[in-house]
Amino acid sequence: MKKIFYTLSFLLLFSTLNFAQDDSSFPLKLQIDPSVGMLFLSNSVLEETLGIQSQLPQWSAGGGVRLRLISEERLESIISFQRITRISGEGEYMYLGSYAAILGWRFNLGETWTFVPGLGFHAISGLYEREVASYITPGPLPIGNYSKWYFDQMGVMVSADLAWKLPSGEMKLLPQSVFFNIQYGAPIGPGLLEYSGTNPIEEGRKPLFAYNLSLSFGVSYSLIGASGKQ
Repeated sequence: MKKIFYTLSFLLLFSTLNFAQDDSSFPLKLQIDPSVGMLFLSNSVLEETLGIQSQLPQWSAGGGVRLRLISEERLESIISFQRITRISGEGEYMYLGSYAAILGWRFNLGETWTFVPGLGFHAISGLYEREVASYITPGPLPIGNYSKWYFDQMGVMVSADLAWKLPSGEMKLLPQSVFFNIQYGAPIGPGLLEYSGTNPIEEGRKPLFAYNLSLSFGVSYSLIGASGKQ
């Protein structure tokens, strides 16, 4: 998809800039943040669009990773990827990914705490499947079958990080800090909903999700520029 391609292009650009410079002289550093958390996704608009009553839980557990490009002037560029799988016992299945590009500003709260609010864009894309009854002859004999819908929605995102810097130690494999992150996203323009059957149907007249909320907890590892000032 175009939106995922653009996000990956930003990631490649930021990574290339870091690897092309010497750690001691380049005023930027790169960190990676693996995390786990929960995602709340409002399905009300999607249900209205498809004319269904979904039994999928709106809170879902998942995991993800962020790459952060950090400058000495407190500015941070953040690329995040989250993958969530949700399965219910009522013949429904949803797989989705959440991708975001965020620009943040770092505030030092004493010697060990930092607060980073940010604003950016995000994309939610994935697959929704719903079991339907099919009939074959002779019979009729009901067999399991799934209707598949691919979806894609762009939006804006507000993000906030609260991080605690861990004491320096001799073991370089230990993380540099631990963090708690909260993100709130709202849609921009209509989303794309496409049926994967023989007669493709596209729905693009309104947003697919009213809003989304993400809560995550993770650790930060320095990849490049670890000796620089944060």
